[in-house]
Amino acid sequence: MDDPAKDTRIVPSRGTHLIFKKGMLNKTQGIVIPETKDGRLIYVINYLGHPMVGTTDKVCDATHHCEAPQEEIDEIIEELKPFFGDDYDYKGNLQSAWAGLRPLVKAADSDTSGSTEGGSPGVKERLSMFMQGRLRWLAYKVQGSKDKKKSTASLARNHVIEVSDSGLVSLMGGKWTAFRIQGEETIDRILLDD
Repeated sequence: MDDPAKDTRIVPSRGTHLIFKKGMLNKTQGIVIPETKDGRLIYVINYLGHPMVGTTDKVCDATHHCEAPQEEIDEIIEELKPFFGDDYDYKGNLQSAWAGLRPLVKAADSDTSGSTEGGSPGVKERLSMFMQGRLRWLAYKVQGSKDKKKSTASLARNHVIEVSDSGLVSLMGGKWTAFRIQGEETIDRILLDD
């Protein structure tokens, strides 16, 4: 709204998650599937003793009524089969499915974002950082996409801080789990521009 001539920066992306009945993993286990057919990362972790699996990453319309489409539930199940086999009754053991929206950000040359230097990490590097508990602080962009119109692969997964020509400071994207670092970096940016 600050500059109506500029393109929209936020692109909603739907992430579908599943919860299964007990029996897929032991209580102390969790796995990360580092690269799916479309280049995402899927996790399987225990939530109150039940395997929680996520997530898809699909461009969608912004809505207050986000639902998990059957197509995405089926996609996740297909990604699990090489690891848990065809014998597990995925549909019979599925307890719940839900979806949420991420505010992904289209990149611009003037962006100041998180604290990664030296380019974007690859899948193996991201997995290593995830395992070390550092991924939530890492600002990264996934590079490349076969279908730019339907894919979210080229959009920033991190938060972006932008200062417009009028001086408006905008914090866009990011995740709830990193709200403290986002706030700190936004305040630092405001102080630097004074």
